[in-house]
Amino acid sequence: ADIVYGDLQIIDEKGKNTGRVHRRKDFWGTDVISCVIEDSPVPHAGMVVRRSLYQEDGLYDERFARAHDYEFWSRIAESLRFKHAGCFTCKYRIHKSNLSGDMLYVKDTSYEMKIVRRLVSRYPLRRLFPALFQDDVDWGRCRAYLALASISLKWRDAEEAHSFFRKVLADFDRAGRVKHDSFRKELDNFLYRSHMIGSPYSLAEAMAAAKRFPSSFSFWRRLAMTAIPKTLRMPLERLKEKRQDREKEILCLTEPD
Repeated sequence: ADIVYGDLQIIDEKGKNTGRVHRRKDFWGTDVISCVIEDSPVPHAGMVVRRSLYQEDGLYDERFARAHDYEFWSRIAESLRFKHAGCFTCKYRIHKSNLSGDMLYVKDTSYEMKIVRRLVSRYPLRRLFPALFQDDVDWGRCRAYLALASISLKWRDAEEAHSFFRKVLADFDRAGRVKHDSFRKELDNFLYRSHMIGSPYSLAEAMAAAKRFPSSFSFWRRLAMTAIPKTLRMPLERLKEKRQDREKEILCLTEPD
């Protein structure tokens, strides 16, 4: 093995055990590329690394203020052999000043998104998401782009998420709608997460996509009315009231006495 790692026990700022643990999968004998696209596959704390890796493949990229270990694994994952030690190897302290760790406290996730972009430019989608290409190629591309859109949301890059999402819609039209019922749940999940970031643009994207799925459109139409900020919703409601009043006036004028 090139890297041996274990699980982490999470402690708080005072060193007290929180009862939380980070358990990691054993990647021995597996293609790590499909795992690296999601996140850093192994914890940096409490691991041992073969020294020759740094001598042969270079050190950490100093341009990465954080996620430098993730960048290193993604750079050489194709030739790495990971092995889980089968035990706890470290106590990991979580606090509000962590550079990484609990994502509730991490504000800048642009470094993770840079890694995702590099992986997408370096490897074909089939290599990054092999499980999604079991049947049809176009359908696999459609689901792979949706996975990338969800990963982009995870790293809080709404612009990149919407870019991938537009590719989802393009591939969906080419793949056809034979399997759209099963795909709708994945789509709705992404659209809801996109909506939760509070972007009006994401809501517009959601509405445009939902039109292709009649069972989803009514839900997203209701959500749109509750999601639009009050400053925007009030003028819309006033316009709706004026239209209703005008319709009543027209009805009164046309009805016989």
